[in-house]
Amino acid sequence: MSAAQGNGTRTRRAWTAAAQLRGRARAATSVWTCVRAPVWTAVWTAILATAACAALHPAPVRADSVFGLVYFGGDARLSDARAEGRGGTGLAFRDSLNANITLPTQLVDVRRVTVSLASQWARRDSREDAASITRYDLMSPTLRVALPLGRHLGFGSGFQARRTTQWTVVRPNASNPTIIERIQREGTQFEVPLELGVGVNRHVRLGMGVLLERGTIRESYTADLAGTDLIDPTDVREDVFTATASEIALAVYDLRGLSLGGYFVPQRTANVDVQRRGVALDARENSTRKDRLPPRWGVGARASVGAAWSIGADLEQELWSHYRGRPSYEGSLQDESVARVGLEREEAARGGPLALRAGAYVRRWNYSLQGHRVQEWGITVGTAIRMLGGGSRGDIALGYSEVGSLQENGVREKIWRLAFSLTGSEKWF
Repeated sequence: MSAAQGNGTRTRRAWTAAAQLRGRARAATSVWTCVRAPVWTAVWTAILATAACAALHPAPVRADSVFGLVYFGGDARLSDARAEGRGGTGLAFRDSLNANITLPTQLVDVRRVTVSLASQWARRDSREDAASITRYDLMSPTLRVALPLGRHLGFGSGFQARRTTQWTVVRPNASNPTIIERIQREGTQFEVPLELGVGVNRHVRLGMGVLLERGTIRESYTADLAGTDLIDPTDVREDVFTATASEIALAVYDLRGLSLGGYFVPQRTANVDVQRRGVALDARENSTRKDRLPPRWGVGARASVGAAWSIGADLEQELWSHYRGRPSYEGSLQDESVARVGLEREEAARGGPLALRAGAYVRRWNYSLQGHRVQEWGITVGTAIRMLGGGSRGDIALGYSEVGSLQENGVREKIWRLAFSLTGSEKWF
């Protein structure tokens, strides 16, 4: 055999081997295309089922935070992981497969009996000038149900935490350093919404609701003598809140690619039962007071960008400067606001690309430290997958944020959050 013939034989063998590899690659791709949807469904179902089981046994309030010292605590609202993936934006978005709404107007789009569960895990790295600590928490879950009442009506209800606080300080007594004081505050305020969405026409939606607000804030003071086992529980106080709020909302959807939405919750009065239990008989009392809780409002906009993409922005404010109740807090609380922006590519049909979400937000908390307002910023990303033939969906979002400033507030907190939600329609029941 000549050298040329040998080279030709080797070339033909190489091309044959390459063709065989391409055929095997096409076969593997075809197999993966067939099994991708059920494999992803199984993986997501396992992840979200585990997360849902964990969310049903959360701590009653968030773990100790260096910013949990204010009486009413921090904002603990969580709608669902879809909105969290967009930085929290959602006031002008629509979703026909989600009971965890941000506006009652969105109930009109629900076409099946739908149940949604959402929760959030967080890692908090807190740092002061001379110390740092890392804590973990799992937030109380948000649970919602939505019921379609015809083509133009929808009803929704559920459970959602509003604000949480947990704060502990241990220090020597100012007049007697041999006595160690331990002061602890913890509590959760939550709401049960009863909401109705009404479709006026194909673009305009009205929403209204009654929010049943409940909560307890418990404060305890304990003193013990250093180097001994003597503990004196000198004071325990509980404030139990009961209030009913009204809510109105308006939205205009998909008018030349633009959607607008907003809500308003007016000021209301809370009945507060105060129970105080001290060691001394004259320190034990039961009393009541009336608190004036702050109004809040929010507006949002969304614009469609092409067939699958959309971008949105929200602005919300809670007017805590209007609070009246405990005199020691009336003058110290300030208005709290948050601005959000988010981008989303909706998930395509089966076999298409997954949903993609990204967002950012800036929040001004309702109090100051060392003469400067406490501020927070954060960024988020998220995705989702439809399961069980499109009748359910799992969403997940990852976020990073920072609260406070070492230079301005003397303390800073870095937070990693993982939000997850699971939604099922009537096919599940």
